[in-house]
Amino acid sequence: MKRYLINILLGTAAITAVSSCKKDEKYTYQIGDPKIELKSPISAANFGDSLEFQVHVSDSEVALSTVKAQLYFTDDKVTETVIRTKQNGDYAGKIYVPFLKDIPDGKATLKFVLQNISQKITEQSFDINLSRPDFPYLTLVTESKSYRMEKVGRNQYAAKENFAAEVKGYIQAPKVGTQGNAMNFGWVNNVINLGSTAEIPFSNSTSGVYPIQFNTLTFQASPFIVVLLNGSQFSRLDDKHAKVELELAQGKTTTFEGIADLQDWWIDPDFFTKAADGTLSFKGSTG
Repeated sequence: MKRYLINILLGTAAITAVSSCKKDEKYTYQIGDPKIELKSPISAANFGDSLEFQVHVSDSEVALSTVKAQLYFTDDKVTETVIRTKQNGDYAGKIYVPFLKDIPDGKATLKFVLQNISQKITEQSFDINLSRPDFPYLTLVTESKSYRMEKVGRNQYAAKENFAAEVKGYIQAPKVGTQGNAMNFGWVNNVINLGSTAEIPFSNSTSGVYPIQFNTLTFQASPFIVVLLNGSQFSRLDDKHAKVELELAQGKTTTFEGIADLQDWWIDPDFFTKAADGTLSFKGSTG
């Protein structure tokens, strides 16, 4: 019995010794011959498009890994689509063209990067002309009603209706072209941003017929009541609160601008004195 156990142990040692002498295989990088061909020539698109493309990819020596479609504004990569390429052949995909504010019509670079499993790559780049979509109209969507905003200038839209002094809603742009997308503009951190349906707090000094406007290039809109205290503008906190930080001197006249019915507002008598002519002076400590 003892001899049998010793033989097994010696055999195991021999196998271990043989295995440890075997050298690791070395992996070769950057080999092969990846090739890519754009089969759907692209020369122009709109901001906000989901740009469709089709490519033929192949490598006669090494298996493929991925093909990437990358969009550059100048030298900045703004979006990318990655497709797994398990075998040679045709592949189709889409890449989103960001709709950003303050970017005029111009050229962008669409780059395709093909990589095989040895990490060897090949690239092709194409210049494309990008334009801001010419929306036929926009829609102001409120809780109770939607209003059509007509085009009144380049990138400029307006709805002129009998509005209340305060109107809350978001703005919707329709799809333009076969590759376009409908877009929403809403209120995010006290500014208008793409992709939100949070209500924009439009405000006018009085109710009545007035225009609500929006610019699809700058994302600027109106009207918003601007309230000033001694020339310093209040910033909105929420629907009922706003603030301004400045230094006031005791006994000095203070002026409010942007409030048409200031005489109807309650003014804290601990901090302001109201004269017979309606003017206000600061009675708190200077600071």
